[in-house]
Amino acid sequence: MKKIFAITFFVFLLSQNAKSQNSRTITFQLSYNQVELGFEHKILTKKLFAELHAGITNQDINSNFDDFTSRLGLGYTALSNPKNQISTHAGFGLYFTNNNYYSITVPLVYVGTRYTRLLGQTGKHRLYVNAGYRYGKKDYKEKFSSNIVNVSSVGTIKLSPLYFSIGYGYNF
Repeated sequence: MKKIFAITFFVFLLSQNAKSQNSRTITFQLSYNQVELGFEHKILTKKLFAELHAGITNQDINSNFDDFTSRLGLGYTALSNPKNQISTHAGFGLYFTNNNYYSITVPLVYVGTRYTRLLGQTGKHRLYVNAGYRYGKKDYKEKFSSNIVNVSSVGTIKLSPLYFSIGYGYNF
């Protein structure tokens, strides 16, 4: 019975993708410490969407844009009219550090709101303003050794909790 339900649900999701027009969006988002490229797809209803984002960021010790982040989430368009949308979104992701001192993966969760302005007659072009909260923290251990002494220390990486970004989207 569970297998039949799972197959039926999967076929239902695929049929939603087949009949939808303008249900996918490619996004580019920019903030003071992060650049992301994303993909969004409407699922089940016109108000619910899934999002997948990946990008580079600079929130670790060396302050270079050499770290990688990815996140997956769901969003809901709460208010909309033909030119404006206000939505909320939440999800989880991973932050991968890249520096000479440590290499760790930090899990993160996020929740936020977004204002979208649709441009043009068809609304294929979009401008975004995002604001929200993210939580990502991980302890790590560093070891330094030589012939004379061995030293180990414990450090913590914590991602900046508040984020604000602007972006552009193309709906297809």
